[in-house]
Amino acid sequence: MSEFNKVKIDGEDRDAKFKRYVETRKRIEAERDKLKPKQINQTSLSKDKSYPTYTETENRRLQKQYLHRLSFNEDSVKIPDEYVIYLFDFGGSWNHPYALGAAVSPNKDYIIYFCQQG
Repeated sequence: MSEFNKVKIDGEDRDAKFKRYVETRKRIEAERDKLKPKQINQTSLSKDKSYPTYTETENRRLQKQYLHRLSFNEDSVKIPDEYVIYLFDFGGSWNHPYALGAAVSPNKDYIIYFCQQG
């Protein structure tokens, strides 16, 4: 939209320019909405059913068994218990959560930055 005012059409009056602006804005918002993640209908998930959560090892084994490949590429590093963990950001949706942070060693000379995605 920042480029909108740079476009000049000969003979275009103020009302026509405003109408063109509104139509352009609607098209941009429609395209942006297509890129947004869709809201999941939470009522379709049964409340009385328990959904399994898997460890990383189980997840890898099941993906190889059913998909014949891993659906992700990652390097896993075990963070020692004595490290202090700082979370910078977290969010996502119920099936694609993420967490960004850092783990700092007790003597503060080693930092592990991480991005955990589900």
